[in-house]
Amino acid sequence: MSPYQIIYGKSCHIPVELEYQSYWAVKSCNADFEEVGLNRFLQIQELEEMQLDAYHSSDIYMQKTKLIHDANILKKRFKKGDKVLRYQARFKFKEGKFKTSWDGPYIMIKVHDFGMIEPKEEATSKVFQCNGHPLKLYKEPTQPL
Repeated sequence: MSPYQIIYGKSCHIPVELEYQSYWAVKSCNADFEEVGLNRFLQIQELEEMQLDAYHSSDIYMQKTKLIHDANILKKRFKKGDKVLRYQARFKFKEGKFKTSWDGPYIMIKVHDFGMIEPKEEATSKVFQCNGHPLKLYKEPTQPL
């Protein structure tokens, strides 16, 4: 069988000198179609196994990275009477280069279970409600001895 007949399903009439060359090419390629088909099937199966291994290892890597990231997240636990600072997310032009975006300190009046917090401003005694995310604990500055 010639490669033309394999592909197109009909015989091809070629000149005699080319016929011998094509016969030699088919013979040198070891055209045992069952063996070639089995070999190709094994190659495809090996490639699929490599893809599954890569997917599995990337999944393991992502799980480990998530565990490390989640372990480094600190839980904010506020109590009544704590002093906190609130982050000002609005953009403001400030005079100094080293001005911070933290306002406060505020005193915690009430902490709800579901994350809502009621801080009170020290200067004006104004009480408002906010989420716990833009807050952080205020550490009193220590006096040098």
